[in-house]
Amino acid sequence: ATATYQAVLSPPGGVWQDDSLPSQGTGTNATSTKPHKAGEAVMGTHRKTSYGLFLIFNSIGFFLSTYMIIVLIAGFPLQMELQVSLFALLVTYDTSMAAISPDKDITLWFTILSAVLPVLIPIVTKIMRNHCKLQKFRLPCTSPATD
Repeated sequence: ATATYQAVLSPPGGVWQDDSLPSQGTGTNATSTKPHKAGEAVMGTHRKTSYGLFLIFNSIGFFLSTYMIIVLIAGFPLQMELQVSLFALLVTYDTSMAAISPDKDITLWFTILSAVLPVLIPIVTKIMRNHCKLQKFRLPCTSPATD
C-alpha cells in the first residue's frame, strides 16, 4: 500500500509547478507546452492513455493491498481502529488522485473505478480462490494402471 500511495503523491513525470495558459502567439516566444495548472500530473497532460493505465493498475495494487491488510487484521484487538485509519487512507488516496488529474474524463473514470474496486476485489478473489480449488480436483484423464 505504501508504494502505490507514494505513486499518487509523486506521479511519474511529477506535477506541474506553474500554471500555463494556451499559447496565443505563433512567434518564437510562444510556448509549446499544453495548458495546465499547478499541481496537475505532467504525465496526464502529455500522455493521457499512459496516465489512465497508470491510474488503473496503481489503484488495483492499492485497493488489493488494503484488502489484504483488512484480511490479515481479522481477529486483531484493534481491528476497528485500523479499519477506520484504512478508510481515511482510501479517501485521501481518492482525493489526491482526483486532484492531480488534469482531465475531467479521467477523473470521472477514476472515481467510478475507486467506488467499484473495493467492492469487486473481495468478490473476484473469492471466485478465483474457488476456481483454483476446483482445478486441483480436475485431473486430466489417465490410463488405468495395468498389473
